[in-house]
Amino acid sequence: MSSLASLSFVLSFALFVSATDPVPVLLWQSYSSSSLSAPASALRSLSGAEFSNILLKKITDSKPLVLVFAEKALSVEDFTWIGSEAERPFTKLEKVYSSAKSKLYIPDVNGPLSALLNFNEHDYQLENAEMGDEITPGSKRMVIVHLDSERPGESRFDMLKRHDTYMSSLYNQLASKAPNSKILAVYTGRSISWSKGDSEDESSSRSRVRRAVDTTDEASNHTFLSASGVYLYSPSSMEITLLGADKKIINLSNVVSTSSF
Repeated sequence: MSSLASLSFVLSFALFVSATDPVPVLLWQSYSSSSLSAPASALRSLSGAEFSNILLKKITDSKPLVLVFAEKALSVEDFTWIGSEAERPFTKLEKVYSSAKSKLYIPDVNGPLSALLNFNEHDYQLENAEMGDEITPGSKRMVIVHLDSERPGESRFDMLKRHDTYMSSLYNQLASKAPNSKILAVYTGRSISWSKGDSEDESSSRSRVRRAVDTTDEASNHTFLSASGVYLYSPSSMEITLLGADKKIINLSNVVSTSSF
């Protein structure tokens, strides 16, 4: 990439990623290598630099195509959103994610898209793309696909379902075109898609998930994230009581547990 083209890319992309809200990041790869991993602090908040280091460790040796799907807004609740007909917005992506060779979900990263701007310094060609643009396999490239907004008359839930179809289709298409190629996919957003002031009217189930997820015991500094996927962080030993047919008590010490979606 010429210096002029590189500068043009950085300027246009910087305008898109000017916000640095903490947003979720989903990563998965098509090839076998060392597992994707994040520092123990990832379930609290990960800096852009820490996120960048995760990606750098993955591209240093394998030089995969890094395919970044960038929403204008994305939140943890989008992954656990249950629609009016008990459907989820990312059913196709869940299948792609579950079959990936390695995967990682980080619920809270500060400005992950901004952290991508320095990858042209690591022998990577950075490219902007829109939905519908032709994207071809190739190593040592990072393609940032800017996902569009809601269409007229389209709800956010339906938009996410449409993006789900597009992302899974493009990823599978690239993987099938070049079976031996390496793809590292990233799905994230520029800013959060909801706030605590959101009304119950938009989606009662979504609001209930938000309340369940946003449960923090400040006195003990424990954070418990509860949804269909469970994320648990504790900086010190703690005790959990599971209520059900049999009451169980589990003692945990400095545990970080993650699950897909």
